[in-house]
Amino acid sequence: MAYDHFSYDVEKAWCNNDVQRLIREARAADKSTTAKVDPIYGNFEKLVTQYLAKEHQSCDDLENQ
Repeated sequence: MAYDHFSYDVEKAWCNNDVQRLIREARAADKSTTAKVDPIYGNFEKLVTQYLAKEHQSCDDLENQ
C-alpha cells in the first residue's frame, strides 16, 4: 500500500539534484564512527533503490516522464 501511494514521490525526491547535493554534503560532514556502514539517509537510499529496481528504472528514466 505504501509503495502504491508513495513510490513515485520518494523516487522523484531522491533523484532531485538539490536533494542529492544536500545528502552528499551531509555525508561529507558526518565524522561519526558509523558513517561508512550506516550513512546519513542510508535507509532512504535503500528504499529508493528497491523501488527503482522493482520498476526497472533509474533517475534518468524519471526525468523523461
